[in-house]
Amino acid sequence: MGKTGSGKSSLGNTLMGNDAFHVARGMCSGTDKCQHSYTERLGQNLQVTDTPGVCDTHRSEVEVLKEVGKSLAVAAPGPHIILMVLRCDRRFTKEEYDAYATLKRLFGNGICDHMLLVFAGIDSFGSSEEEQEEGLRHSVETAPKLLQEVLKDAKGRYCGVDNTASHDHREHLAQMLLAKIQSTIHQNQGQHFSSKLFEEVDEHMHDIVLSRMQEDGIPFTDALRATRTDVVTEKVEPNFFRKLLDIVGNAVLPVLKILVKDAVKLSQFAASTYCSIM
Repeated sequence: MGKTGSGKSSLGNTLMGNDAFHVARGMCSGTDKCQHSYTERLGQNLQVTDTPGVCDTHRSEVEVLKEVGKSLAVAAPGPHIILMVLRCDRRFTKEEYDAYATLKRLFGNGICDHMLLVFAGIDSFGSSEEEQEEGLRHSVETAPKLLQEVLKDAKGRYCGVDNTASHDHREHLAQMLLAKIQSTIHQNQGQHFSSKLFEEVDEHMHDIVLSRMQEDGIPFTDALRATRTDVVTEKVEPNFFRKLLDIVGNAVLPVLKILVKDAVKLSQFAASTYCSIM
């Protein structure tokens, strides 16, 4: 998850070791649709979901809910790790904090146990690894109060990356990040994050996967992977998305009402909520 332009798609490519995710350039939002990819990498099986960083407001509520629903569906029954991507060469904004607060309101404080902050752009601290590590450490220690609060919630877990570095250096950074991910998973005793919303989405996905197993005569794992691909590419039956929108809407709209009472505009909420779930 993270703000538009924070480098989520590029981080996904660094983790995957290839150009699995499209990285947009220019003034437009980097990712328009949910993306999902699998790979075996550095001795580990990775499944990475890259969701839109929609901090612009031109999308309708239905479009927002649909992409949020797709992101939850392909990550069901729940992610082992949630990477909050921030830029260390830009200030941490109130909008980013509000998006994070919305995430906790939607999913509960338990999401913090699975969260790891990733600071992109560490090359701004210098060209050497020592300069980058020292620069990031100093920035974290002197971070503004709101960012310190997020770091505290994440149990102080953070890592830095340079998604524009050479292939060899990105490989090194990927290994460091994967080590921190594995450490977090170990701390959680291998359990993935779960919530009432994820459980409802997973139950909905499970029905589709079972049908795929019966129709194609394939094992559950293969049916699950094929179903996730169909969800991302929107090749599942329309009824799937209608129910998915109902599930996601029932969870999101009550939060919307609370935020509106706090004088937050609908367009701002749509952007904040969407950024929170990525």
